[in-house]
Amino acid sequence: MDNPALAWPVSPGLRPVPMVVLAHTLPSGSVHWDVLVARDSGGGSPLWSLRCERRPDGAAAGDRIAAIRRPDHHPRWLRVDVGEVSGGRGIARRVAAGTLRVTAGGVAEVQWAAGGCDRWQRGPRSLIILDRGPRTSLGDDPGLPHRTPGPP
Repeated sequence: MDNPALAWPVSPGLRPVPMVVLAHTLPSGSVHWDVLVARDSGGGSPLWSLRCERRPDGAAAGDRIAAIRRPDHHPRWLRVDVGEVSGGRGIARRVAAGTLRVTAGGVAEVQWAAGGCDRWQRGPRSLIILDRGPRTSLGDDPGLPHRTPGPP
């Protein structure tokens, strides 16, 4: 990949890390989706963030979703179902959770907690859905973080 800022937050071949997709509704009523990925299997470090214009966890194979890298997020977002975003910037609601691992080829394999998996690739200002499948395991399961209802 020609832009290092597009790299995934974990090295290829490492144990899967927790991740979530949040629907972020702004005070204006507009919505975008945040993909938040832990940098370690414990999920204690700041979360790598990618803002998507469309919901990525239900996208079809071959879809290209406009996406940009955003500042890191607090790790509490791995455990929150719904919460107010600081600074009066709206409400974020968890819509999907799972684990992500990166292959030697730089492809992210996402195993969804609700079942199924996706394979994603990063492009300049985009997220590309390579394929979707019913597989139930992509390797070691580090477990999903405990979910806490209510605001962060």
